[in-house]
Amino acid sequence: MIGQLRRGKFPQRHIERNDHIGQGWLDVCADVSQRVEKGGALIVLCGPRGTGKTQIVTEAASVVCAQYPNDDMPCVYETAIGAFVGIRAAMKGDAGEEGAVKRLVLPQLLVIDDFQDRGETEWEDRILTHVIDRRYQEPSKSTLIVTNLEPRAAADSLGPSVMDRARECGKFIECKWASFRSAARNGA
Repeated sequence: MIGQLRRGKFPQRHIERNDHIGQGWLDVCADVSQRVEKGGALIVLCGPRGTGKTQIVTEAASVVCAQYPNDDMPCVYETAIGAFVGIRAAMKGDAGEEGAVKRLVLPQLLVIDDFQDRGETEWEDRILTHVIDRRYQEPSKSTLIVTNLEPRAAADSLGPSVMDRARECGKFIECKWASFRSAARNGA
């Protein structure tokens, strides 16, 4: 499972630890994990930095890896910028745009983190909708989008097509508890 998460580019610090506590975090982590285990979920996690959103998606990815022990890479983690940079780079190579998009469409679970850092260009909007739509067509596949935006700004950034799919087969979750990083810095 750890090897699968590493191959899927999940952050090492989140693979190796899970020291988050707090009932809100635990409840959301359990809910997200159950939804991705069933498959077909499109979940948006939004809220301030440091609330453990990336740890939640890594825990959910562990559940999916356990379901697919023989799959080399059942889960892929990508930042929004990384996804779009990868697609642009692939467009210059032999794989082309479709090859890069396929990398995002094939896994059982796709995580797009730091969604707020994307450029929100028309091209990015079209690519995002295309990837989500391709994944939506296969009911076993789940997608998790993580952003530090407030709920309204996150919904606007995702656009009406993605939000409509999230309402149908997923959930929009606001992680509004205190930052775990701030607590760690303050000795809590």
